[in-house]
Formats: sequence, C-alpha cells, structure tokens
Amino acid sequence: MKEDKTDFIDHFLQRQGNRRGLIFTRTKDGADILAKQLSNRGHSIGVLQGDLTQLERDKVMRAFKKERTQFRVATDGAARGIDVEDLAFVVHHQLPEQIDYYTHRSGRTARAGKKGVSIVLIDPREKKKLNQFSHHLGISFGPA
Repeated sequence: MKEDKTDFIDHFLQRQGNRRGLIFTRTKDGADILAKQLSNRGHSIGVLQGDLTQLERDKVMRAFKKERTQFRVATDGAARGIDVEDLAFVVHHQLPEQIDYYTHRSGRTARAGKKGVSIVLIDPREKKKLNQFSHHLGISFGPA
C-alpha cells in the first residue's frame, strides 16, 4: 500500500509545474525514506525531520524559501514554525496522530486569502481515524 501512495505522490508532483508544497509523514524514518524515493524519481525534495541539527534545518528551509527545492517532506514536530508563502498544496502521506496536527499541516497552504489543496492518502486501516477527523473538524473527505 505504501508503494501505491508513493506512486500517487510521484504522479501528482509531476503535474505540479512550478507549484510548491509539503508532504507530511508521521515518523523520521518515513520522511527520510519517502524523500529519498521521490528524489530518486527526479523530484526536487528536501526533508525536515527531528534528527536534523538546527544548522541543517536552517539550510533546508533556506533552500525551500529561496525555491532551490520545490517540495518538502516533513514530520509534524519538525514542521512547527514552517512559514513559507505561496504553498499550493499539502499531502498527508499518513494521517497524523492528533487531530490538531491535521489542522496545522493543512494550514500551511491557502494563507492570506489564497487557495490551496490538502490531500489525504489513507489505507483501509485508517478509514476509522479519517471518519473521526471528519466528525471532529466538521469537514468531509472525498475521493481524489
């Protein structure tokens, strides 16, 4: 199932032109693996995860803000404080552990009256959790 998600993200990124966005994972290992897989498929990817030093984190964020990298894979903890303008989309490779993390992730796009897309990729085991998010947040999720 993870391969299906990676394939979907790969195809989605290929269609983004010069639009930039964030892809969220739950774990550091997941972020590193997904970033490497997408990079190997030719995408301009940087990764933000908790094992980075502050110097490494600053370097990754500078490259993203200066548009030297187009996409960023990040964990929830490492993504705190990301403030980048003109993000077109957020992809949730995995649902976060907490509902407020979903809101925080999705809030990275569509700022200052702009529009953005938030895509959630789930496997069948996450359906119940998605329904909880939907009920709690008062939003509906539909098929892509």
